[in-house]
Amino acid sequence: MPTGGSPKTQQPLPKFCPPAFTSRKKLLTHPGAYFNIWDSQSGSRTKELIGKPFMFRTHKLVIEAARANPGTPLCTRCWRWGHPAIACRAAQPKCARCAGPHTEDQHRHHAGCCKGDASADPPVAPTPAGQPCPHTKRCPNCGRNHSAYERACKFWSHRFDREWFVAKYAEVRAHRLARLRRPPNHPHVD
Repeated sequence: MPTGGSPKTQQPLPKFCPPAFTSRKKLLTHPGAYFNIWDSQSGSRTKELIGKPFMFRTHKLVIEAARANPGTPLCTRCWRWGHPAIACRAAQPKCARCAGPHTEDQHRHHAGCCKGDASADPPVAPTPAGQPCPHTKRCPNCGRNHSAYERACKFWSHRFDREWFVAKYAEVRAHRLARLRRPPNHPHVD
């Protein structure tokens, strides 16, 4: 273990992983570097370090304890970000796979893509039992080809940025209201 200090007071320095630096554009307050410290169960080494200054390049920094950020909750009923399922006010559940008005576990029984259509010409067979849905996914948040909970979603990449969700959903509501206020497209009769 590395040691530091004068020969008389040499004490082992705590081990730590290389720092992880936060991106300036993703920060709400100030840039930071995060270190994982190998410590005892009581956390005695870490407690000793908190509040202590150290030099990093030309900057004098003070060690602070990291604050937990659980992120923005994702509702597993309507698949919208910002609230848990227990607080969901949606009139009906939404499918994370196709954004239809059913739960994901009921997708095969309620989704038109998997139910099939015997009256179509030619008839469309339902997805065979035990087979995964082969149809294109549709995210209920961004409308792209993935499920609501997949990392491919741009909403997922903002899961720790509550302000982004507030702004994004306000934008969606404004767009929806503007669309509702437009007069219907009636042909002009002269």
